[in-house]
Amino acid sequence: GGFKWGHLFQATPPALVKAMLSGIGFLIIISQLYILIGVKMVSESYINILNFPTIFQQSVLLNLTENTKYQIIICLIVMATIYIWSKLKFKFFKIIPSSLGAIIVGSIVTFLMGWDIKMIALPHDLSSLFTSINYGDSFAAIDIGFILYGIGFAFVASVETMLCVSAVDKMTGTYSKYY
Repeated sequence: GGFKWGHLFQATPPALVKAMLSGIGFLIIISQLYILIGVKMVSESYINILNFPTIFQQSVLLNLTENTKYQIIICLIVMATIYIWSKLKFKFFKIIPSSLGAIIVGSIVTFLMGWDIKMIALPHDLSSLFTSINYGDSFAAIDIGFILYGIGFAFVASVETMLCVSAVDKMTGTYSKYY
């Protein structure tokens, strides 16, 4: 914004934005599948993609644990609930988002079946999350690498935002000011 480069993104084709968002979505799906079958990912996304068929075969097809079976069943119940929820015509189903309904249905099924699957554990006192952090020590770890990483992250986030604004402008026929 300070360099007034925002207008350069108006020339970006919407297909590029769709491809970028599809790629991000694909990486999110792969990461969720790794979590579903209980396998740790590596930091390089392309390795996770290339290794997934082998890991899936070893973890699910050849060595399916009871816990993984329950997690897959709940995953299928959640996806089916989201699909069915969106098709129902009652006002109740329009007020509550399908994703929230799916989480509620999945949680109820898990509880009623007594399945011991991994869940997020929150402390009873949420304020303890913030009081246990020593914020002063956090600033001691800042070095030039961290600052450069932050600048790079801010640049990528700005580019993605500009590309999305450009795509929305083209889809809706509006014009945004790129300061």
